[in-house]
Amino acid sequence: MKLDINLSAFERSRAHVENEVMVRLLEHVDENPQVSQRALSTQVGIAFGLVNTYLKRSVEKGWIRVKNISPKRYAYFVTPQGMIEKTRMVKDYMSHSLSLFREARAQADVFFTEAQQRGYQTIAIVGTGDLAEIIQLVAQAYIFDLHLVSVDSDLKGYDAVFIADLHDPQTVYDRAIKALAAERVFALGVLHIKR
Repeated sequence: MKLDINLSAFERSRAHVENEVMVRLLEHVDENPQVSQRALSTQVGIAFGLVNTYLKRSVEKGWIRVKNISPKRYAYFVTPQGMIEKTRMVKDYMSHSLSLFREARAQADVFFTEAQQRGYQTIAIVGTGDLAEIIQLVAQAYIFDLHLVSVDSDLKGYDAVFIADLHDPQTVYDRAIKALAAERVFALGVLHIKR
C-alpha cells in the first residue's frame, strides 16, 4: 500500500527536526552556560561538528552570546531574543506534533479500512514509540489480531505489516517487502520511504 508524500511535507519535517535540535541546544546552554561543545553533542544527540554550526548560527542570529573564559573555554548565554525564539520554536514543535498525530491517525485509518475490506486478520506493527502507539489507538476501532513486533522479527506469518519504526524505516520496509507482497506492507508518508 502506498500513500504519496509531497516535498512540502518533507520540508516541514526537516524544519521540525531542526527546531527540536535548536530548542534542546538552547535549553542545555541556558541550564549550564559553561557546557562544552562535546557535552552539548552528547546531550542534544547530534554530531560534534553540528553543535559548532548550530552555535555559530545562534550567535549570528543573536540568540546566544559567547564569552571567552579561558584560552580554550567558552561560556554561552541565551539572550532574551534567544528565549523568545525558543518559545516560538516550542510552539511550532507542539503544533507540528499535533499535525503529525492527525496525519498519522488519518493515514492509519485508511490502512485499517482497506485491510478490513481485504479480509486481513493478523497484522504486525513493526517498531515502538509514539507512532506505534498512534497506530494501536486507531486499530482499536477495528477487529484485528494485532502484534507489536521487533524490527528483526519474522514477518511471513502476517496478513499485513504496518511500519512504525522511526529509526530506520527504509530498512524495515525493504525487509518487509521481501517477506510479503508490497501491497501488504504499509508505511506512513511521514516516514519518507522509497518504494
